[in-house]
Amino acid sequence: MTDVLLESFARRDAEALLLAHEDGERVLVVGHEPAFSQVVHDFTGARVDFKKGGIAAVDGGELIVLLRPRELESLARA
Repeated sequence: MTDVLLESFARRDAEALLLAHEDGERVLVVGHEPAFSQVVHDFTGARVDFKKGGIAAVDGGELIVLLRPRELESLARA
């Protein structure tokens, strides 16, 4: 748990979080807009529109998946 998201969140903050973990470890970050869309763009170049409760998976500078709450709900029912 870290307090980096209390004030603002930018690419440098995301990089600091990632560097604090071993290579290959998965890191889950929870936060708010518009900072998260900008960080995803900074890492991948993708323009995303996060909805409340949405999820983005990024790996090696590539946007793997962007799921909106309705899609997550459908997956949960399956």
